[in-house]
Amino acid sequence: MLKRTLLACACLIAACTASFAANTWVNYSTSNVSAFSGNSICGMGQDSSGVYWMDNGGGSILSFDGTTWTTQKTYVNTSYSVYVDPANVKWFGTMDLLYKYDNSTWTLYNLSNLIPGLPSSPYVVAIVPQKDTLWLGCTNGGLIKKVGDSYTWYHKTNTTMPSDSVSCLAIDKKGNKWVGYSGKYNASLVGHGISKFDGSTWTNYNKAGGYLPSDAIYGVATDASGNVWIATYAGLVKYDGTTWTTYTTSNSGLADNNVLTIAVDKNNCVWVGTSDKGVCKFDGTTWTNYTKSNTSGGLANVGVGVFIYVDKQNKKWFSAASISVLTEGNGSGINEVKAESLSIYPNPTADELQLSTAKAGILTITNLSGAEVLQQTVAANATVSVAMLPQGVYILHWTDGNSQKVAKLVKR
Repeated sequence: MLKRTLLACACLIAACTASFAANTWVNYSTSNVSAFSGNSICGMGQDSSGVYWMDNGGGSILSFDGTTWTTQKTYVNTSYSVYVDPANVKWFGTMDLLYKYDNSTWTLYNLSNLIPGLPSSPYVVAIVPQKDTLWLGCTNGGLIKKVGDSYTWYHKTNTTMPSDSVSCLAIDKKGNKWVGYSGKYNASLVGHGISKFDGSTWTNYNKAGGYLPSDAIYGVATDASGNVWIATYAGLVKYDGTTWTTYTTSNSGLADNNVLTIAVDKNNCVWVGTSDKGVCKFDGTTWTNYTKSNTSGGLANVGVGVFIYVDKQNKKWFSAASISVLTEGNGSGINEVKAESLSIYPNPTADELQLSTAKAGILTITNLSGAEVLQQTVAANATVSVAMLPQGVYILHWTDGNSQKVAKLVKR
């Protein structure tokens, strides 16, 4: 029996070495994370140690180190945006408030008190850095420039902005601010297209001008080539600095014209969340549609309308009624790399094992049936606890996004 088991294990390792291509999915919700107060996340950031920081909808700021979820702070308002700066300072945007956590002290900025005339309840839906400046996009509050303790407020009465109902914000390679407008966070507000702000001049683009298929803008992102991508209620728009191109279900592989959120990954692929047809990936040539059904529930939601986040390891986090995390195999756009042997010790082990890796990476442990039993971000030469695993034989998969390693583990 043992001989057959080890033979099967050897075959499985060989299969993993030949094709480490399978996508892996992890889902988080109140059903498996006790720290969750809700099932959605509106914003996320990751610090230099790989720890994730987020708001869990309902006033709970959480951290996640790849293994443990920790409640860091509770407060009244939901955070709609998160940014972790190069100094590992965490920023959280809520209704009317900006929270700062420097890893020892929480500082609260009441924007209405700091900026005369600012409406009393703007939603800080975007925090985007530019050198020593933080740009804050605010639904009901326009655009705010924060440099230290100095604030400059841009709104429709002191600029040519068409609206103060900012829904999204991005900065392109030239430093232009792209400001989208809609009622994404306040259904009573309507869309007004998108504006480009170069620091002195505002240029507005809308449906009436022939630039956009809809004035309801739900997301904006820029890619490494300098393109601006815009999520609208009637399709996905690309602007390359000269030409405006609209992708819809009739002229592309886009699964749904109602595009609610957008992100660009480290391979320069564009990811969009739709209202009820899952997530679409576009690599510039090919469209791939991930749904709840074709991923066997790996993507837990039929629609992804809250946010998409790409982490430092190029994993994709999708938020709707729960959180789904995708780690792509090389069959989904990552160049195929033959997996090498992963050195681990002691093996067999009853509680802990030491990895021999020169870099940080992602460790995934599966049983002999291929079912994932553990996944976490690990540092170089990390010590990993496997005490919670039942006795048996497992396969370890390690990757840093470029190289891959595989090992067999015997758990006593």
